[in-house]
Amino acid sequence: MNKSFADQLEDNARLDFKLFEAEKNLQDMIAKVEAYDVSDEVRQKLFNWINEVRPNLMNAIAFKEIHK
Repeated sequence: MNKSFADQLEDNARLDFKLFEAEKNLQDMIAKVEAYDVSDEVRQKLFNWINEVRPNLMNAIAFKEIHK
């Protein structure tokens, strides 16, 4: 069944919102990491992990929304 143009716009808006929320949560996580009282090495490892997770998280959100 083909979706109407309005349905597609709504789906795209929903996906954009979820991706925005995920990015906002990652930015909040980065701010928390910056505030941790840990060594620079540990902080960098946390930043690296966040940056590794980011694309997979965004892809997973998009995949889930597209296949609803």
